[in-house]
Amino acid sequence: MDAADQTKFESFSQRLRFAIEKTHTKQADLFNALGITRQTLYRLMNGDANGQGYAFDIAEILKINPIWLAYGRGSMRQADDPLYHFFQSYRKIPLLDTASEINEWLNKKDIDVTNEPKYQYFLSEKEHHIKATFAIKIKDKSLFPTYPAGSVFFITPHNEVFHQQLRLIYIKEMDDLIIRKCSYDNEIIIAEPINSKFFQSIELTKEDRILGSISEIRLYPNPVPIS
Repeated sequence: MDAADQTKFESFSQRLRFAIEKTHTKQADLFNALGITRQTLYRLMNGDANGQGYAFDIAEILKINPIWLAYGRGSMRQADDPLYHFFQSYRKIPLLDTASEINEWLNKKDIDVTNEPKYQYFLSEKEHHIKATFAIKIKDKSLFPTYPAGSVFFITPHNEVFHQQLRLIYIKEMDDLIIRKCSYDNEIIIAEPINSKFFQSIELTKEDRILGSISEIRLYPNPVPIS
């Protein structure tokens, strides 16, 4: 394959069509493997949807270089590009914003990043995170001064409680996500803020859910935007 053929495309959709053709992949096989609809794949191929959020998954299925597919840098074939071997040691961590997005992610459903212009990825070394890990940004000052507003927390999904350890919690009544230190008091789970001067401890109800523990914290995050 001529290297010039791989670098002449200016858009994600052009590179996607080229990769599908050169790998002799059936479109039905691709959208089924991705867990998306035929219409979504057509939109990605025609440039009607922002496809960079799908680049890593598509590249894994087609066995091509995700950096080339997403940004047009390097070679299409993984074996031809040294950058690919570097990124193989990293995992993409999606930055999620709502409980519904988290549920979609954990249930392996198709998250429509085309309707979320602020959707971002972080890259982190694979050895530190499991495949289901996701990230969330804390917008309030409940963890101040230890962790300022805007800090990004990488979450390992589970529902276990360990005394005085930080957990991501979904509060049903507020329809909101919070991070608090958790402890038991007569079999009642108490969620305590670090900033107790302005935020109060709360008792979790049966409708509230612990979503996971903290595997990494970035005070000055450097996300990888998909747009």
